[in-house]
Amino acid sequence: MAFLTKGKKEDLRKLAWEMGLSVGEDLRILDIKHLIVNSEKYEEASIKNLFTNIIEERLEKIKNDEQAAEQERKKAEQAEEEERKKAEQAADLERRKAEMDFELQKLKLQLEAKMSGVPQIKKTVNSKENSSKPYAPKRNSYDSRFDKTNQAGPTSSFNRGDKLKTDDRSDRPSVSCYGCGKPGVTKPRCPNCKPAVNKDSATFGNISLHSCSLTPNQSAVLKLAVNGIWGTACADSGASHSIAGETLYLLLQKEGANFQKTQITMSLADGHKSEVEVYTTSVVIRLEERVIRTQLIILPYAKGNRTLLGMDFYRKLALF
Repeated sequence: MAFLTKGKKEDLRKLAWEMGLSVGEDLRILDIKHLIVNSEKYEEASIKNLFTNIIEERLEKIKNDEQAAEQERKKAEQAEEEERKKAEQAADLERRKAEMDFELQKLKLQLEAKMSGVPQIKKTVNSKENSSKPYAPKRNSYDSRFDKTNQAGPTSSFNRGDKLKTDDRSDRPSVSCYGCGKPGVTKPRCPNCKPAVNKDSATFGNISLHSCSLTPNQSAVLKLAVNGIWGTACADSGASHSIAGETLYLLLQKEGANFQKTQITMSLADGHKSEVEVYTTSVVIRLEERVIRTQLIILPYAKGNRTLLGMDFYRKLALF
């Protein structure tokens, strides 16, 4: 009867049940063994085989249960991994879509700039021919200045492009008054011409606009970068403050620039004044080797207007 010691109590109870014996819940292992051995149906060889089968069935059931639990665990891990991969793929797809949209916008802006045929000022380092000629922004006598048919002005084309060629200030051409041609001075400081009235650039309480409607061939065009965005802007000493064009405004919005809403009085060249609601933002402008922080005014209602660099910028640039 030594084989009866290999099993557990539940194996002995099942063996007794197979032999037709009644086993109470309070019986101990020794009592169950004694009941089995003293049974009339006890025959050691057959009972030993039966008891061995009972033990093997129990062990097989335990093994199957463990395998089933392991399969369920692996299924759960696989499902979790698939969900993670789907989330990563969705995020990657969204990122690629945003990059494609941004590249398409850049190509569109580059095409618009190319189609508009905006001329750009090019300077050659150490060029005697260029340095001997006085610098004078182009103006025409008409100077329509914000006429009724084009109150927003021409379009400014800003896109990320090649960096500027750099040189020293000593290589820059001299300036002259674009009103009378007097060398060595600019029109606001020319004794022969009436200086333009400039307001405090910090308050933005009142601005003057003189050349918002000039065509590219009627004003000097500068190549510069605003918050790292390369493009072109019109040099306009007749404007008291710098104004961002529609395209630059949209690019600054995409870059997450901070805009502040305010009310200003806008004065045009014909003397007309109006109260308008505008946005302002602080940007960093890079012109050649110089980096200047400047406040820009945005006219949210304007469509297709150019970016203008006004007197507030030139005062900081120390050109005027």
